[in-house]
Amino acid sequence: AELLAGGARAVLGNLDGCADGFRILWRDSSTGQPSGSFASILSDIAAQVEDILAGEFERTGHDPQFAGLYAQALVGLVAQTGQQWLENREPSRQVVASHLINLAWNGMAHLQQEPRLIMETKDRRKVEAEAGDELPQAEPSSSRLK
Repeated sequence: AELLAGGARAVLGNLDGCADGFRILWRDSSTGQPSGSFASILSDIAAQVEDILAGEFERTGHDPQFAGLYAQALVGLVAQTGQQWLENREPSRQVVASHLINLAWNGMAHLQQEPRLIMETKDRRKVEAEAGDELPQAEPSSSRLK
């Protein structure tokens, strides 16, 4: 959690300290510039986060091949929120960082090794229930007593 908090505070601090520069980078990142853009900076940060997460995933029994996916999500979470925060700077940077870390850490702390979408579970149960309806029904116990 301390590592996540430090990262979020650092990104928000950099956004705050160089707001105009980051606005320009953000704006120009949509023009397809391959390097020097906000997107390429975020990509570099995500690569570093991926290395950290891969080690943690291995240590906790999670598949490290998904570390990049989680790194992109975490970096995007902070970057997108930071971009919005630059517009009005409310609540304070510390409060924003605290909420981001609350979301990221509490979500990361309860990762499932084999995550499933709720709809996948419902669909599987429906198929199983329908398959159960097709099975031959046992005779009622009273008819067996005759």
